Amino acid sequence: MSGRSEVLHPIIDEPELLKQFASAHRLDCPACDASLVGIERDECAACGQQLVLAVGLAEPRLGPFVLGLVFLAGAMGFSGIVLTYFTVRLLMRPIGVGYSGPGGFVLGALVAAIALTFWLKSRRAIVRARGRGPWAAAFGAMALAVVSVALLLATRG
Repeated sequence: MSGRSEVLHPIIDEPELLKQFASAHRLDCPACDASLVGIERDECAACGQQLVLAVGLAEPRLGPFVLGLVFLAGAMGFSGIVLTYFTVRLLMRPIGVGYSGPGGFVLGALVAAIALTFWLKSRRAIVRARGRGPWAAAFGAMALAVVSVALLLATRG
């Protein structure tokens, strides 16, 4: 591939085939809606965007991945908001007696951050897996998100 950005599906690097396909199917540019009939290169004549001919899945199995992503990102966002609140509160005025420190807040945020990073890096494996495995992983991610928030809430300021 010649300097093209990485995509998630195989690119057919045949400009002639792209030109034939665009003309035969009377395609429009996905960026500017200009007609691609009669294009001379692998780019749109109107907007200059490079075009690729690619093969993709009709219905990718993204359900388990998205479910886990939503829960882990939510836990990470909640952790970030709570950590920011207590940091500002600590800077504005001392926290009263009985404050046990930021340990639970930091631990909860750290668990969420590590889990979210691992989940994002495992995207391809989760989407490609078959059977109950992806759903089990998604429900595991949900449980981990709940644990992360529970760790966060266990420390009260």
